This record gives sequence, C-alpha cells and structure tokens, in this order.
Amino acid sequence: MTDIKTIAKLALATAIASVSTGAMAAKAPNYIACYGVSKQGPNVPIIISKGDCEKLAGSKVEALTPAQKAQTATMKPYTANDYVACLGVAAAGKNDCATKTSACGGSSSVAGAPDAWIAIPKGVCTQVKGGVIGDFNTKKS
Repeated sequence: MTDIKTIAKLALATAIASVSTGAMAAKAPNYIACYGVSKQGPNVPIIISKGDCEKLAGSKVEALTPAQKAQTATMKPYTANDYVACLGVAAAGKNDCATKTSACGGSSSVAGAPDAWIAIPKGVCTQVKGGVIGDFNTKKS
C-alpha cells in the first residue's frame, strides 16, 4: 500500500510539472487576477496562474488590468522549492491528496476543509485568507 508521503510527493511533482512546462521556459506563466480569496479582502486580487486560482475555494478568475500586467513583468517564475502544502483553502473537489475525511486527491466534498491541501507557492498561500502552510509529510489519520 502506498503511504501518504509518497502520494503527496507525487501530487506535488504533478502540480509542479503542470506549472513548469512551457509556460515557465522562456516566458512568465500566464498570470490572472484571482479575486475573492485575499486576506486583504475579496476585492483585492492575488496575481497567480489560472490553474492555482481555480483550486482555491471562493475564487474568481479575471483578466489582468494593464497595470497588473506590467507588474507581472518583474515577477520571477516559481520553482519546485517554492511550493508548499497549503491547508484549508482548497475548493471542493480540488484537493491534491487524501485527507482525514477523503480518500484521495480531488475527493474533498467541502470547500476550505481544514485538512484538505493544494500544492501552491508559499508566497501565494500566505496571501490567501485561511491559508495554513502544512507539511507534505503529515500522515492521514
């Protein structure tokens, strides 16, 4: 039987691979304005990739304004070491791995479940309302 640590590493590797392919090579990722999830309020965007925004409970994807687009020119692409298990922010059905209450990734039935996590950059997790940086080594109990 595969342990939770192995599954978590596989989920993280898959998430990083999806972010790292092509978009990270020559150009910055295709950033969007992610509304509804910031600690600073629902009308304050977090500039992240569309895929990361869609994993967040209560998020709304919007195109960047010209000023936001200019801001992305100085943003550095995320590396594998930038990703963390961000607990408590996953949209229902978007968690990356098993939890105490769900059997596998994508099976959490509650948005923002405290034990459900998604692999996103640490800098994003710290900006998201309710985001708690977890440990990929935490075992399901």
